[in-house]
Amino acid sequence: MASADIILRTAVRPFPPGYCPSSQQQFADDVAASLEVFFPIAYTPVIKSPNQPTVEQRSYTWNKVDATTGQSVGYFEWNIVVGAWTRNHWPLGVIPTGERRLFDGTALALETYDGGEPGTISQSTGPFWVQDGVLVVGSLLVIKPTARIWDRAT
Repeated sequence: MASADIILRTAVRPFPPGYCPSSQQQFADDVAASLEVFFPIAYTPVIKSPNQPTVEQRSYTWNKVDATTGQSVGYFEWNIVVGAWTRNHWPLGVIPTGERRLFDGTALALETYDGGEPGTISQSTGPFWVQDGVLVVGSLLVIKPTARIWDRAT
């Protein structure tokens, strides 16, 4: 499968007046050092690291890796609403409001089910699932998704 070409804009910073390299190699090194390449705006750099990117790198995508294994944990983006590195928790990017599941566990254990956490439900905190009313099937709870959308990178 052929891929589309990417056209990159390049520029060389001007040399100072009177510039005179000592050799052809020096000239080649100076040109390489002053060369700038501009990627199209549609291409965002990805930072692959176990550590959070810097404040200056918040416009990039972060491929968080496990510090021990080097394996990818996931891709995160800076969420300006939440003020943290997040990724959408739901596989299709939308909360499955019509979905119900049977949960074999306690209401307390339900808070941490599927990566949730105890506490108030917001876009990025609290459980992902709650009990659907008082529905119980034997010892199983019927659960539904909450309004939480984002997984945090921490």
